[in-house]
Amino acid sequence: PGYDIEGVDLSPQALRYAQDTAVKGVRFSNASVYALPFANESFDVVIMSDVLEHLFDLHSALAEVARVLRPGGVFLFDTIDRTWMSHFVAIVGAERIVGIVGRGVHDWRLFITPQELRTALRNSGFHSYTYEALDPSPRSLLELALFGWGLLSAERMGGGWSVGRFPVFTVSYIGLAVKTGVPKAATSPDTTPPLATATSYKVGEHAEV
Repeated sequence: PGYDIEGVDLSPQALRYAQDTAVKGVRFSNASVYALPFANESFDVVIMSDVLEHLFDLHSALAEVARVLRPGGVFLFDTIDRTWMSHFVAIVGAERIVGIVGRGVHDWRLFITPQELRTALRNSGFHSYTYEALDPSPRSLLELALFGWGLLSAERMGGGWSVGRFPVFTVSYIGLAVKTGVPKAATSPDTTPPLATATSYKVGEHAEV
């Protein structure tokens, strides 16, 4: 309530699923992240979940995010770090052993380290960068395996991931960045700020970019 929400996906099948399961009032567009169908400075918040690690042209995608964000707007994301643990969990485990995702869905070379993302964000017009590492717990890895083998339902999964505790075991991370510029005041009290989507997040380590 109080926000205009837009959802974007390149896959028509994913959009149909989203339309069937989303809350009322969400609008969806079949479009590419490299060419978002929105005017400049349209959003206060843009959220990308499990997207960045699949992009062959990260800089062009971030430039589009910056284009549609208003000055002072927030970019929320989660993505996969390029570590030995992420290769083991996302590719060896999830794709080859458990089969929870199809083979070839992930390309380890496209995974992004926090330092690489910081540089890309700075070059795309963002002035701050905050992130928190996510490390899998033994229970979460076991539950993923049982789910992939059909022995555990999604509703019963809940092993959880630790936040920023053991960097050497990091698989993914969540965070936010802020677009450079001074936020513009609303033109009227009834103005509702638009969002690209909705999610929950935690933030921790902070670095100016």
